Amino acid sequence: MGKRIDLVGQQFGRLTVVRLSQHVHRNGNAMWVCQCSCGNVVEVDGYALRHGLTTSCGCARREASAARMRRLNSQGAQDGQPTNVKGLTVPRRNNQTGVVGVSYQPGSGRWLARMQLHGKVVLNATFPSFPAAVLARKQAEKQFLAGVVQTTRNPSEQIRAGLLKPPFGDAAAIVARIRLAYE
Repeated sequence: MGKRIDLVGQQFGRLTVVRLSQHVHRNGNAMWVCQCSCGNVVEVDGYALRHGLTTSCGCARREASAARMRRLNSQGAQDGQPTNVKGLTVPRRNNQTGVVGVSYQPGSGRWLARMQLHGKVVLNATFPSFPAAVLARKQAEKQFLAGVVQTTRNPSEQIRAGLLKPPFGDAAAIVARIRLAYE
């Protein structure tokens, strides 16, 4: 076993080493008690400190995640702006259940139904069966997406999908006029 490196007083990112911990990491490395710049006190593996694997108590990750969500929400649809309904209701290629927002949780053996709209979670519930989760998701779609217009470059797609009602006259004639306008 090599000689222990004294890290007391050194700063690694947001962490300042206070003292050697009484605990030893399961891999045999020394653990150090550190104070984060946010005020939290944590025990960290000395190897992780010296190699830059741990630089905060977790506050940096939470701040980065919150900033990323703010940025994504500011780029996406906001309250009062159109919402891309297709993105909320059409399964992606890697969807394994065939229903958007419904997934199986192997740890609990239950089905999870989720829906997020304008950066806010409007549905997050587990169910004992797949059909119950699908029903909850479909009800949430009806409740929260009623009257929401899909943002597309071609309004005729919206009319055909029933998401946009023609302002006047025959729908087929309006679709034909829209097609001419976009060609």
